[in-house]
Amino acid sequence: SQNFLQEISLQCLHYIKHDGSEPVIDVTFADGDRLIMKGANLTTREMLQAFNSRCTAKELVLQEKSQKKANK
Repeated sequence: SQNFLQEISLQCLHYIKHDGSEPVIDVTFADGDRLIMKGANLTTREMLQAFNSRCTAKELVLQEKSQKKANK
């Protein structure tokens, strides 16, 4: 088993609009993938769980790709 060390770069931009519309959290990942969560339908915990789940899935994909390259 290989240990993976990855430098994580996080750029966080925010845009707050107060026009009475439904609250929405829109996360755009470095690979262009988007996670859109409607705040009126989710608790903070549920939003964080969805974000963590997506990040974990992306990390697993990166690890699998690195293992395949290492095995060639």
